[in-house]
Amino acid sequence: MPTEVPEPPMKTWLAGCGIPQDPPEGAPEGEIKINGKPFTALLDSGSTVSLERPNVLSSPFELLFGRQPQGLLDMATEGWEQQLAPHRTVVEHVREMRERLDRVIPLVREHLSKAQQAQQRHYNRAAQPREFQPGDRVMALVPTAACKFLATWQGPCTVLENVGPITYHLRQPES
Repeated sequence: MPTEVPEPPMKTWLAGCGIPQDPPEGAPEGEIKINGKPFTALLDSGSTVSLERPNVLSSPFELLFGRQPQGLLDMATEGWEQQLAPHRTVVEHVREMRERLDRVIPLVREHLSKAQQAQQRHYNRAAQPREFQPGDRVMALVPTAACKFLATWQGPCTVLENVGPITYHLRQPES
């Protein structure tokens, strides 16, 4: 009774590329370094070089940028470990971090405001103000019952009254 040889297990690596955990025996290989990390380069039958990942797990961010992503806790820890005054207490460190954040927040808000204004200018280039009078016939974009993110045009509807600068009461057509 013939038995099938199972294929080696695959590791998922960047955008679904599969790389065998164990290289085939006798395959030509060489060790290279990318961003200081060792990788084994294998020459496959298609005459292209593929890389076998080392056993160390790496995130996609680390593979792309060559470093670990840094969050607030990482920066706080780094600041704590690299402090010049080792006699500083945790309370002093937290107070200093709060002062730093208090200095940075206005700058962040300023940049956010500038970005919002730029987006508003970009949007308003194509937007045109429209005003309707009672009796005008318009199309209404109405959310569907199945999904609130899907909407369909219904109409023509009749404008009954102007409620606000861009809000109108409409009479939907008889269906």
